[in-house]
Amino acid sequence: MSEIALTPRDSGRSLSVNVGDVLNVELPENLATGYSWQRVDSASDSVLRLRSWEPQATGQPRLGASGVRKAQFEAVAPGSLHIRLALRRPWETGSAGETFTLNVTVR
Repeated sequence: MSEIALTPRDSGRSLSVNVGDVLNVELPENLATGYSWQRVDSASDSVLRLRSWEPQATGQPRLGASGVRKAQFEAVAPGSLHIRLALRRPWETGSAGETFTLNVTVR
């Protein structure tokens, strides 16, 4: 089992991973602005299961402080999928301010 760290610089990448590998995605966000990362793909958890989806403060917690969204995905079965995350406010359905995409093939 390998753990693979991913940041905004990895957006658009194609990865090949093995069953049991874990993808750790860390994306900056500031919940005080109303914007947060949301999963907007229709990928099934049968290939790459979402293990955790947590916001975390960076530095000292204070009102309006920025933070990061930490998402952890585990490769559970062979297959291919496209992950798409969007930075937007929860009530918005239109285009996002930023996106993070990843093409994953699980062997």
